[in-house]
Amino acid sequence: MNIKIATRGSKLALVQTNLIIAALQQQCPELKIEKLEVLTTGDQIQDRSLAELGGKGLFIKGLEERLITGEADIAMHSLKDVPPTLDDDFCIAAVLERQSPHDVLVSEKYANIAALPAGAIVGTSSVRRKAALLQLRSDLEIRMIRGNVDTRLKKLSDGQFDAVILAEAGLKRLGLEQHVKEVLALNSFTPSVGQGIIAIECLQKRHDLIELLQKINHPQTYAIMRAERAMNRALNASCNSPLGSFATISSDKLHLLGVVWSLDGLQRIEAQQSGAIKDAEKIGVLAAEDLIRQGAVKLLGL
Repeated sequence: MNIKIATRGSKLALVQTNLIIAALQQQCPELKIEKLEVLTTGDQIQDRSLAELGGKGLFIKGLEERLITGEADIAMHSLKDVPPTLDDDFCIAAVLERQSPHDVLVSEKYANIAALPAGAIVGTSSVRRKAALLQLRSDLEIRMIRGNVDTRLKKLSDGQFDAVILAEAGLKRLGLEQHVKEVLALNSFTPSVGQGIIAIECLQKRHDLIELLQKINHPQTYAIMRAERAMNRALNASCNSPLGSFATISSDKLHLLGVVWSLDGLQRIEAQQSGAIKDAEKIGVLAAEDLIRQGAVKLLGL
């Protein structure tokens, strides 16, 4: 069987794609897998924020087009880039085991957020990270930073920023964890939905691929994904909402923390729900309903 996997062409995307390929070939050594590198709209336009461009979905549309045309069989995504609702043609067929969900502070001059001086310039393209940071330090200047990990680290070393906030999982997968100065607490910096999870998408009608991908699917991570994404859908939120969601599994119970900030970081509400793993989506919906009762719709501007 031959499989072609569509991926973005960044160094991190290719590393993550290689993880999928290795997992598949371990299960099915006879598989022949090719990579199809795609330059997405999100990669092409670097001078505007993702919120202004229409969201992180710009990173997946080009890959989905290759699935529709048959140029590719499956597509690799960082789950945090995938909108909470997919078109009916597509499904997330499998996920790899979640790696670190944490955000981290990277700086060449300062050891942690507390050490940043008033007016320090911190780079992030995420409205969630901006809101969480402003809640802790309203005296900081937050500026948009786009580009792949190497580009962001270069802008930092060039002195354009005093610090940047990045995902720990990406740095670890690239072997760049030595740049981490502070791992940020999950309660203060509740991660983006699906942060640290590699997702594999295919067409709903490709039952052969779905059956194959189940061999490398991580069931606990898949349940975590279902809960976090269900909360996002129930809130009608997007990848560009100031919202965090983090699910964990312990003793056959799934626990979900959901957080919503105001864009300026001055307000923060949270909800926690627990239940059976099989009820992952129900848990996500219950968390969303709790957040809505607390005023999430107004904070999210919906």
